Formats: sequence, C-alpha cells, structure tokens
Amino acid sequence: MASKKPTTLQRRNVLFDEAHSDTQEDKILDEYNGVKSQFLAPSMGESYKEYANSYMNMELLERGEQDLLKYQESINGQVLHPIYELIRTNSLTPETLASNSDKWDKDSAESKYMFLMRRYYAENGIVRDRRKGDKIVCEPLCIFDLIMCAHLMNDHMTYRPIYTCLNKIYSNITRDFVQMAVRYCSSCNPDGHFRPLEKYRHKNIFKGLLPLERVHIEIFEVFDNESISNKFTNVLYCRDYHTRFVWLAPLKNTKFKHLVSAVGTLLLGMTYVPIFMESSTLDKQDLFDICEQLCGKYNMKLGLGANSSSQFHINGIKRMKKLLNTRKVDCISDWNMCLRYGPYHLNRRHNTLAGGIPNDLLYHSDHTNRKHFRPKQEMIIDELPAQNVVHVNKGLLYLEDENSDVFEEEEEQDDNESDDSEMSPGLPPGRIINSATQTPERSVEAMHHSPEISEPNTSFYQELVSPSKKRSRLAQ
Repeated sequence: MASKKPTTLQRRNVLFDEAHSDTQEDKILDEYNGVKSQFLAPSMGESYKEYANSYMNMELLERGEQDLLKYQESINGQVLHPIYELIRTNSLTPETLASNSDKWDKDSAESKYMFLMRRYYAENGIVRDRRKGDKIVCEPLCIFDLIMCAHLMNDHMTYRPIYTCLNKIYSNITRDFVQMAVRYCSSCNPDGHFRPLEKYRHKNIFKGLLPLERVHIEIFEVFDNESISNKFTNVLYCRDYHTRFVWLAPLKNTKFKHLVSAVGTLLLGMTYVPIFMESSTLDKQDLFDICEQLCGKYNMKLGLGANSSSQFHINGIKRMKKLLNTRKVDCISDWNMCLRYGPYHLNRRHNTLAGGIPNDLLYHSDHTNRKHFRPKQEMIIDELPAQNVVHVNKGLLYLEDENSDVFEEEEEQDDNESDDSEMSPGLPPGRIINSATQTPERSVEAMHHSPEISEPNTSFYQELVSPSKKRSRLAQ
C-alpha cells in the first residue's frame, strides 16, 4: 500500500538520517541541498514507492522501471549492473569481464578492461567516474528509483530541472533517461501516451550551417570583481555555432574604442569573416555600432543575426567560466593559463554535440568552405530587403531577416556543460553585462554598464530600421 506523502521536514529526515550522515554520498547530497534548497535530492537506493500516492498507477511505474532497464541495455557505452558490481567490489579483470558480458571474449576483453579501469574506480563502496569530474555512478538498477524519487519529492518537477540537479551529482543520469522516466508518472501523463523506444543519438542541430556562417560574441567577467594579471577586467568570447570552436581575448576595459579594436582583431584573424554575428551580452545597438565602425574602417562585410539563441549563448559562457574558475589560482595570475584551460582545452577535445573535435571541424573543412562560403553570403545579401542593407564607405553592413528560421538548443549538453534552462532566467537585453549566470540577488540594474559603448560618434542603426535621407546618401 502506498504511503502518505511526507512533509518537507519528513523528507529531509528521510534523506539525511543520522545513521547515514557519515557516508560520502550523503555528505555530497547534504552540501548540494544547502545550495539548491528548492530541490530535494534523493539518496541512491531509495525506492519511489516510499513517496508514491495511493491514487498513482503503480503498475505503470513498475513497467517504467523495467522499460528503462531495457533501454539502458540498448545504448552503447552504458555500464550495466554486472560490470558495475565488478567495479564496485574491485573484482574487475579481463576474465571476469568476459564471463559477465557476451560482447567480449578473453582476447578482446583486455582493451575494454583497460578502458574501464582508467575511467572508473571504487571508493568506500561508491563507483566514481574520473572522466566526469569524479561524479558518482548511480547503480544501474537504481536509476529509475532515483529519478522518480526526485520527481515525486519535488512535487512532480519536470524533467529538465531534475536532470540539471541530478547530473551535477551522478555521471550516468542523462537527460534522455529522466525524460523517459517521468512519463511513467500517471499524474503527469494520465493518458499513458509513450513514444516508441529508440536508441538515443547525439546530433548537431546546427549541422546545416557552414563553419563560421554564424558565431556569437560575448563580453563578460571570468572572475567576478577580480582582474586577470591585474590588467584584464573582462574577456571577449566568440564561439562558432557549427563546430563549437572557441576564441578568447583579454579586455582591459569595455570602452567603445577598445571593443572596436578587440573585435576587429578577432574577425580579421579568422579564416573567413562570419556571415552573421549574435550576442546575448551586447545590446543589438552596441553590436551594430561596433560593426559599423569596422565596416567603415576596414571595408568589411558584416551581418547581424536576427534570432537570439540565448540558451545556447548562456551555456557556452557558463562552461567557459566554470572551466577557468576550477583553475582560478593559475588563471587569475597568468592570461596564457586562461587560454590553456579554456579554448586550448575545448578546441582539442571531442565535442559530442558538434560530432567531432572543434579544431578539426573548423580547419579541415576549409576546402568545402572555399567553394560554398562566399556564394552563400552573396545569396543571403541578395535576398535581404533593401532596408536591411547599408553601405558604410566601401564596407557593407546587413541585418538578417526577422522571419528567418530560429534555432533552439534542445539537445543534451556535452560533458561539463550545464543546462539550466528551467532553473535560471535567460539573459535580458541590456548593454555590457558582467555575468551570464545571474542570480535573483543580482539585478540587471546592479550590473556594470560601460558608458562609452553606447555613445559612438555616428550610428545608422535607426536609419537601417527606418530608412532616411542620411541612409540614402550613404548608399550612393
């Protein structure tokens, strides 16, 4: 018989009973709940039946438990229960691996054994994943229980915030597992409608773009209110949509002239000048003013993207800040260390969502770009309405059509890249802001704004939106 739903205080007593408070896992969960007080994290091994209400369909939940186990078995790379137990009990050998799996024989099991030993280890009866920051590996038989407990304990929370919170603790809790598990809750899915089980595959949702066709440029502080090498208060960050290749440059200040120089240096050093640029930390007016100066001075063709994939932008910024803050002692005193642990690391590491190594994807596609990049840019400009294009001296500045397709980042994040799309607000429009990871305590008004950036000598942004004689003279 289902038990009565416990109160918040009772839940916390169940989660953090003194008898288990000395275990490593409980310490992690206790610390995490102190930070995210709105999320109650269950312990591995708890049963969802302790929190299920009497009106819930228990047969559906039991079916979900079995379906998720079958689904795990269909995915390559998942550590299944027999192998998990071998690792946990320190009894993994090539022989035991071969005897507990039909995928490997004694000859082929050696390489898999070496891989498992390099990646996983057991500590106080808990399996950890070295590749994912020593996170706990949830016991495969307990994954459904863990997810459903989190769902029920947090008032039927949706799958996104559950994934965000659990993924910070467990290395093998994927978004796909969470999304699948919560569908077996009869309160949230009363019709019992399920998609057919399919093997999940990562895909690059920006595969239709050419490398450097679209980038986003951001300006933010890496270490809040602290300068790098006592000189650089902010950084200029740029990321390519298709390849996920990242550029990073130091900024001594965020004055308009300094930003024009920094962005110009960045763009002129690229293999191709991007067709479209976007930003979530620069206001459209500010980005337009910067590009206007560059077009007039260097005779460049620059485009401003109309869509704002703010979550994609935020994820990139948060990931960079996280990487550098984990090496804060090294990075804050040496700018080259920021490059070493930031773009150097990201660009040479396989990115699951991009489908390859960013460095290879960008520079090995040069031959393809040579044939298609310029024609595509010319086609885009030719198809734009006349009021979206302005000539600046011998340069050209154009705005993407507002009716163009909008990209949305809905895929699972790569390792160490968090997705707080339902846990934190998106970036509001504004001038230069200092952090992409806003908190309720820090309002937009409290953030630093650079007065110089919004005061260029001339700007034709309004004339682009509302053509005037001034713009007509410029186009001649």
